[in-house]
Amino acid sequence: MAVWSLACTMSPMIGIGTRQATREVSTLAQPSKIPLGIINLMAVWFISSYAYRYLTFDSEQFGIFRPRAGWLVLHVAGGTAALLIGPIQFWFGSQRSKAVVHRILGIGYLMCVAISSAAAFYMAAHTDFGWVFGMGLTSLAIAWVATTGLAVLAISRCLIEQHREWMVRSYVVTFGFVIFRAVVEVFEIVGTGTTVERLTAASWMCWAVPLLITEMMLQGRKIFMYGVQVPERLAARESGLLELMKSTENTVVSRPQAPSKVRLEQPQSVVESNL
Repeated sequence: MAVWSLACTMSPMIGIGTRQATREVSTLAQPSKIPLGIINLMAVWFISSYAYRYLTFDSEQFGIFRPRAGWLVLHVAGGTAALLIGPIQFWFGSQRSKAVVHRILGIGYLMCVAISSAAAFYMAAHTDFGWVFGMGLTSLAIAWVATTGLAVLAISRCLIEQHREWMVRSYVVTFGFVIFRAVVEVFEIVGTGTTVERLTAASWMCWAVPLLITEMMLQGRKIFMYGVQVPERLAARESGLLELMKSTENTVVSRPQAPSKVRLEQPQSVVESNL
């Protein structure tokens, strides 16, 4: 979990439709290829092992989900598309030449989240594994909508840094589907609990723990960075204020005087000619 959280933290995402994002996209750091490669491998493993069978429209593959097959297809299709778009966005977000493509994919990512989260709410309300498991999935869907919505709100106000951070959190929640299956697999290998207990624990652990790790990394980076830069900025600001105060004390500001009325006298020759 720490690997892909670090990859998300190091991979800035730019907005989906602002002129400021276009100007600043060239200044962003290039994401690391190794973490993105690990993310892609895990995503491919999840899609090929679990998600793909529900996209074949084979009724035998749905099992207990057959009464809700349509909702499950929407959920899996939207989540899979968002899962694949994320790494591409991380990569294109740091390239100015790909800004237009980045915005288009960003809109696509938003639509995938909206469709998949709507289906997730329905699936959580009609689950066969108990209300605690359903609450875990509902909380996951709420976190998905909240993080993505705040990212859109941030970019609509041209807050680039906040947009990047909320998109990082959004994709961490998106990747929660992969973490969910990985946690369940680990529980099965270890032989911990029943099937319902494993699913219930994984429904909470797959997004709460990764979000906590991501938040610690995002905020911790700011703490260490500002700890070095803030005193220097304050010292520079104070020195600048002192110089400004000295300059204002030594400068005499005088109000411009109104022009005095000048009495114009006509030449003597003109006066005599008038007479």
